[in-house]
Amino acid sequence: MFKDIQYKILIIFSVLIAQSINGQENFPADYFRSPVDIPIYLSGTFGELRSDHFHTGIDIKTQGVQGKKIFAVADAYVSRIKVSPFGYGKAVYITHPNSYVSVYGHLRNFNDEIEAYVRKLQYERESYSFDVSLKPGQIKVQKGEVIGFSGNTGSSGGPHLHFEIREENTQYPVNPVKCGYDITDNIPPLILLLKLYVMDDLSSINHENKDCTFNIKKSASTYNLSDDDTIAVTGRISFGIRTFDRLNGANNKNGVFSIELFVDSLCIWSYKMTKLSFSQGRYINTMIDYPALMRSKKRIQRSWISPNNHLMIYDKASKKGTFEFKTDKIYNIRYVVTDHFGNASELKFVAKSKKSTANNNNGLHKINEKGYVFLCENDNSFIRDDVVLKVPANALYEDIIFEYNSKKRCKSCLSKIYHIHNIYTPLHKYVEISIKADTLVPKELHNKVVLVQIKEKNKKNSIGGKWENGFVKSKTRYFGDYTIMLDTIPPKIRAINIYPGKKITGQWTIKIRINDELSGIKSFRGTLNDKWILMEYNGNNNLLVYHFDDRILKGESIFKLLVTDNKNNKAEYTAKLFR
Repeated sequence: MFKDIQYKILIIFSVLIAQSINGQENFPADYFRSPVDIPIYLSGTFGELRSDHFHTGIDIKTQGVQGKKIFAVADAYVSRIKVSPFGYGKAVYITHPNSYVSVYGHLRNFNDEIEAYVRKLQYERESYSFDVSLKPGQIKVQKGEVIGFSGNTGSSGGPHLHFEIREENTQYPVNPVKCGYDITDNIPPLILLLKLYVMDDLSSINHENKDCTFNIKKSASTYNLSDDDTIAVTGRISFGIRTFDRLNGANNKNGVFSIELFVDSLCIWSYKMTKLSFSQGRYINTMIDYPALMRSKKRIQRSWISPNNHLMIYDKASKKGTFEFKTDKIYNIRYVVTDHFGNASELKFVAKSKKSTANNNNGLHKINEKGYVFLCENDNSFIRDDVVLKVPANALYEDIIFEYNSKKRCKSCLSKIYHIHNIYTPLHKYVEISIKADTLVPKELHNKVVLVQIKEKNKKNSIGGKWENGFVKSKTRYFGDYTIMLDTIPPKIRAINIYPGKKITGQWTIKIRINDELSGIKSFRGTLNDKWILMEYNGNNNLLVYHFDDRILKGESIFKLLVTDNKNNKAEYTAKLFR
């Protein structure tokens, strides 16, 4: 009773505080406690650049182990619980009366109350994975109450806590560091590389019409170019920088908070990692130099906003970050990179401009001479007898010259291998690809066909597919080389710690590894004596684990596991066990 009254009173006062905070556009400093009871060291910062998305929280190190206590950062109620083999793994979402939501990901397990609720739901649904919203007050927690234990579940590369703070109304993640957490850092960001880009065929860098990279050296308190400090430029140019941050007590390469680009005293482009939107995460692929990432695995942040880039992080963007060097003049150019704790680094160099005598037409004639032009703001399509490609409006970040060719099919292919543009061009939305089979496919195998992307080292990535009038059609968010294949091979099941007839007295788990070589795992179902059992699935290592509960009986038990892939090929494993 007292807890309920206390909670209602807190809601009233906190809403008033939140309204004041929001009116000032500030974050609730000193409202939240730490989610851990150990010193906070970060292995990931807010806004850090990741594959196809920005990092929307902070990753807190848990001293290399699982099982550290995780605490509610303020009084609240559990509003959502999600369990998945991927993403945040086991995650709990807590809504606070100040209009914020805290998120705790990659947990090993929850506290007793939440764990009991989760187990009940899993057995009712006979599913390890689920995503459920709870009613306000259904499960209440108090500030400092243990809500779970740190782990390594989901798409985690090692034991840690993924921690977020979101606005309740918008679900926008905000920078947790700005909420007053005690984290020590006096190390400024590192700057590793500068890159300049020609924006049309009439621009030049060091007298050539091509992009150019420049090595960096640190000199006293600033960074400079390793060689000549002056770059000759003409026409419309944009810039890019490779940078990362380090924090005290950790060797991780973390993301920075802000970058500003100045030409003389004018700031022509800047951003701040204060708030993000999940719906905008994929725009990272146009913020970075995507071709450079694909070729060298290095992320260079471009100080240019492409036509289809709607990120909310930008503060200033004069002419979308490009600069027109059209007069005979010397320009002082400066990058200022700041980390989440106010430490800053500067890169300074000089650009010497010479007026161009050419007639600038933004390079459009260069596009028209070479082939098919796909305009990013339009629907685009490419149709051949054997291939149909449909690209919806705003799937591209900028206009492109579409590339296409074909080559001989491989031994297991049912069509030629078609080069659908190139892997160096990112896509924001799904595009639709249809490829015609050039080999007779019996009707009974039509449901086994898949479109497959052939990647480096002949690695195959299925994107699924449906048979339609001799074509196989599917959707993808990646250009590349595609063909048709059959998937008639069932998944593989490998028992780790059991075998038929084994005495399992003294052990507390059953561990099974499952995988599928082409279309991927669709579902699995484990039973003991024909009763469903909860098998936890780790998508990182394809491991299924059953932790013994009341469904494992003394004496003889029959364990069965049925695994189905995305083309409904099935594999089954059975073992008689004794306990």
